[in-house]
Amino acid sequence: MSGFLPKVSPSKGTYSLHFPSGSNKSLEVTEQILIDNNAKHHIFFNDMGFHNHASHHVLSAFSLGASNERIKAIYDQEASNQRPIIPSRGDLTLENYTERLGDIAAYSDFHDLFKLQIQKYGAHATVRRWFFSGDFVQRVFGGVLHPIIHISYGIEYDMPGMVAEGLAMAACTGKYMITLTPTFGPLTSHAPVPVPVSSTIHSAQSTARNKIYQLTEHMVNSLGLGASPTETTRTVVPSHHSLAAIFEQIIKDPLFDGIIAMDGTDSLQAFIKVIDNEKTAAKIKDYANAWVIEQTPEGIQERAGELLTLCARLTGAVGLRGDKVKINFFLVHTLTSSYAVCHMISILSVAEATVILRTQLIAAMTFFITQGRPVFRDDLLYAYTSPNENPTASNPWYAAIDLAIGASEAHVVKAVRALAFGQLAYGSTVHPSFWIKTAQLVADQKGDWAFVPIGLDEAWE
Repeated sequence: MSGFLPKVSPSKGTYSLHFPSGSNKSLEVTEQILIDNNAKHHIFFNDMGFHNHASHHVLSAFSLGASNERIKAIYDQEASNQRPIIPSRGDLTLENYTERLGDIAAYSDFHDLFKLQIQKYGAHATVRRWFFSGDFVQRVFGGVLHPIIHISYGIEYDMPGMVAEGLAMAACTGKYMITLTPTFGPLTSHAPVPVPVSSTIHSAQSTARNKIYQLTEHMVNSLGLGASPTETTRTVVPSHHSLAAIFEQIIKDPLFDGIIAMDGTDSLQAFIKVIDNEKTAAKIKDYANAWVIEQTPEGIQERAGELLTLCARLTGAVGLRGDKVKINFFLVHTLTSSYAVCHMISILSVAEATVILRTQLIAAMTFFITQGRPVFRDDLLYAYTSPNENPTASNPWYAAIDLAIGASEAHVVKAVRALAFGQLAYGSTVHPSFWIKTAQLVADQKGDWAFVPIGLDEAWE
């Protein structure tokens, strides 16, 4: 078995978003492309750590029902920008792997290591073991959130080969969020007790399961990432507030005034500037800890939906001023990574899922601040009329999806796919046109992203 055959029939407790295509060969075509990409191309297409998006682009188009011809064309386009994979040195082991964490040149070595780990423990157990060991979760949410996105494709479509790629990508990524996210104990040699979110975590049927849950719960609370702030946490907003209210408070917070400017600083440098500042880092954690996550499977799912919705607003509702549109490239990544988190929580315990949700929120908050804390203009979003919409069409999603599949820029179809899922899973919780309007806005831009902090007036001049 290749490890790259997408499984589109969801198993219990998981799901995959998949639209029918015009051919029953699309699975075979997609599998062969993913195998080819894995065998030939590096996960980073340069030494600066820019990511190979071929598999993301192909799988997103496949998911939305692209034709075989379009899937092949997407891969041909993406493959033309990649560099050959570098052979493994063959000397990376569980005893010395920490020496090469963050080293792009070690990708093939880490890939080999994670393939062996998955063969031994399975994909889900391997993810859980590594996510919650050392500083690994910081790396998973580094690299503009690409590792969590890549791993989630493997989880969503049950492709262990892609999970191995994503874990290796994470291992080669810097731990930029070290001041904001937890560091765990060393990697353990035993497989974690299976406690998926979809199960009843408080079941008394297994003493071992309850013990593992209690230990993990204690770990989460001691790190300040639990259901609500501890007594020692400097809470800056009432803990019952929604994410919408918390982000409005961030917009008004004078601590962040003047920290970002149109001075030529790139977004990674701005990100590091914010998280390396003791006061701003502490304030971000305070805001994140004000978000209460009920410690039940239902509570996890509810908060995952709220986070996805918020990040969809960071994509569309903040990208409008008057008749101008500027969708921020970095804020789009908060949307696609929040969609990824929706899949990741299906294999995690409630306590583990809490860590992942709050870490994703911290990343979204930090990107929001580094992009100038743009104001939400939901009114302009709902008033938006797509020039590509057919007013007589029975379903406006058809045009948006077709436009996204045809876009040459990889993030367009990824974002529209996340928004389509949002409407299917959480459509009843927001304005009726929220998801489709945001999808139309994204698709209509065809990948013409803004790379400047759109919260600043100068970005619109």
